Amino acid sequence: MTRYLIAAVALLSFACEESQPDPLMNKAFDLHEEAILIHDSLEHELEKFAEMALSSEKDSLLQAIQEASATWEGNLVEVPGFEHHHDHDHGHDHDHAHDHSGSDMSDLPAEEMVSLQQAMLNEARNLLGQARQLAVLDSASEE
Repeated sequence: MTRYLIAAVALLSFACEESQPDPLMNKAFDLHEEAILIHDSLEHELEKFAEMALSSEKDSLLQAIQEASATWEGNLVEVPGFEHHHDHDHGHDHDHAHDHSGSDMSDLPAEEMVSLQQAMLNEARNLLGQARQLAVLDSASEE
């Protein structure tokens, strides 16, 4: 009986070790979450422009940012093992499902997943910066 108990404890211990996520995948997930938060801020900024009358030049810039934002969102890759561990609705409804089944990269090594998520974060920051710069340009032209 003692042997069975020891075997059960050993199996349980092994199973618990198996369920511990890779620290690099945790980092990738953190980057993913930060990128989504920044993209949510970007969408909020872009919504502000919907009510404004912009010059044709600024409108062209806005459309380019909107298209890049849509492309960014379409290229977003979930971190394997974390697909349902987060909430994309950060108090702001964008009416999108975040189903990235076409972007299956579940076999990507952890280091590459971190790099991919970092690149997505950098691009989200870049797009938000462009939107904020457009807002600055718009407010400067009103003066």
